Amino acid sequence: MEPPSDGLADEADPLLSEVLRLQEGGEWESACTLLARALERTPNDERLYLRFRQAVEDLYDQLHHQQGSFSFNDLPAGPEVVGTIDLDLIFLHENALGALASRLRTEPLPQAVLERLAAQSPKDLKRAELALAIMTARAASTGYMASAPPSLPLDHYFDVLRRGSGTFASSERRILHTDYAGSHLVLFHKEEPMRRAAFGQLSAVFAVEPRAISLYLGNEHMTLRLGSEKERGRLLTQLQGIVDKAASSGPALASGSWWWSSWKSSPAPVQTRADAVSDVPEGRGRAWRMSGTVEKEGKLRWSSRWLVLQAGRLVVLRLPTSAVPLHVLPLDDNVRVTVGRGAREGSSFTVVTRQRGHTFRTVDADGAEAWASALREECVHRSVRRSGAASEASVYGLAPTVEPRAEGGSLCDAFAAMRQIESPLGDWPGERETTASDETLNDFEMAVGRTDAGEDGGTAQR
Repeated sequence: MEPPSDGLADEADPLLSEVLRLQEGGEWESACTLLARALERTPNDERLYLRFRQAVEDLYDQLHHQQGSFSFNDLPAGPEVVGTIDLDLIFLHENALGALASRLRTEPLPQAVLERLAAQSPKDLKRAELALAIMTARAASTGYMASAPPSLPLDHYFDVLRRGSGTFASSERRILHTDYAGSHLVLFHKEEPMRRAAFGQLSAVFAVEPRAISLYLGNEHMTLRLGSEKERGRLLTQLQGIVDKAASSGPALASGSWWWSSWKSSPAPVQTRADAVSDVPEGRGRAWRMSGTVEKEGKLRWSSRWLVLQAGRLVVLRLPTSAVPLHVLPLDDNVRVTVGRGAREGSSFTVVTRQRGHTFRTVDADGAEAWASALREECVHRSVRRSGAASEASVYGLAPTVEPRAEGGSLCDAFAAMRQIESPLGDWPGERETTASDETLNDFEMAVGRTDAGEDGGTAQR
C-alpha cells in the first residue's frame, strides 16, 4: 500500500531540484524564499520545514562565516518588529508562522506589546505578532542564540554618566538616545524616558576631557562622560552633525520647539520641522557578531538578559525585542573578560570595564567560554585598530570643532573664554576608574564591588 500523499509529493522533487540549483549558483536568499513560499501553501509539512531550516542555516553560514559578520542591512525585508527576530522568521509568512507558533505553544502577547505593534503601523500586523510571539518563546531559554542581528539602531544609543550639579553630588548613569526619527535627544533610566530635548535646542557641543563632552541645550549646560574615547568620538560626531544641520536650517527648527524638562510633567513638544536633520547616520550598519540569552547577576538575584555583540560594543537588553538598551559597554584594551572557575561558577563570565564589573552566566561552561572568547577577540581587534590608527586629535582634542549657534555670535566669545579657565573634571563622584591588569578575578571583584543593580540600569553605588 502506498503512503498517503501530503499534497507535495508531485512537486517535491522539482522544488528541491530548483533549490539545489539556486544554492549551487550562490543564490542562497532566493532558495530560502522559494522554500518559504512552499511552506506558506503547506505550513504543516515537517519535512519541508526541516529543509527550509537547513537552507536558512546555509544562508547564515554564507553571511556570517564568509564575511566574518553582517548587519541588518544585509537581510531581506521581514516583519516590522523592533529588536531581534531570527533569520527563518524573516522569510516566513502568516500561515507558516501560525503553524510554527502552534508547535511552540507560544503565549499570547501582552496588550501593551500589541498596542506598540499597532502603533508602529506594520504592513502585516498579524505576521509581526506571530514573529514576535515565536521569538519571545525561543529566547525564554538561557543559552538561546539568535541567527540574525537586531533591527534596532543601536549605534544611536550611548551609556553615559551625567555629572551632578553639586560639589558632592553623585553621577547619574543614563542611556542617551539620538532619536533621528523624532528629532530629539532622550535620556532613559531603566528603559523609561526621563528627559528629552529637541534637536533645535542643541546650540553647542565640544570635548572637555578624553572621555567627556559638554552640551549646551538652550540655557542649560550638561556634562556627560562615556566609557571610552571611541564612544565619546561617536557621540560627538553625531551631535556635531545635529548642530551643523540645525544651524543651516535656520530659525524654523527652533521656533516654539525648544524645551528640556521632565517627560511625565510636560506635554509632548510640537516639532515644526521633523525632517530638519536629514543626514541620519546609519545606526544598524556596523558589524554584528552574536546575540543570545544569558542571565545577569544583580544584588539579590539573577535576571534574564539579551546580549548583542557588535563591532566595539556589548549591548545589554532586557528582551530581544526591547526598544531601549539597559547597558552599552564599549570594548577596547581597557576591558577585562574572565571566565568563572569551579563547578558552580564555570558557566559564568565577567566583563570588567573602567567603571564596574558585569557578571553573566549561561547554561554550561561551553556557552560562557564562547561568549568570553568572542568578547576577548573583539577587545583585541579594537585595540589593534586603535594602535594602528592615525591621530584623532581633531575628534578627541579639547578644542571644540563646532561653534555655538547664537544670535549675533555673542556666545562664541563667552564659550572661548570659559574653555580657557575650565579645569579638568577628574574622577566624578560615583565613578571609580578600573583598568585591565594582571590582577585575579577576586581582586577585580573587590575593586568594583560587583555593584550591579537588581533590575539593572540603576546608579552604581561605589
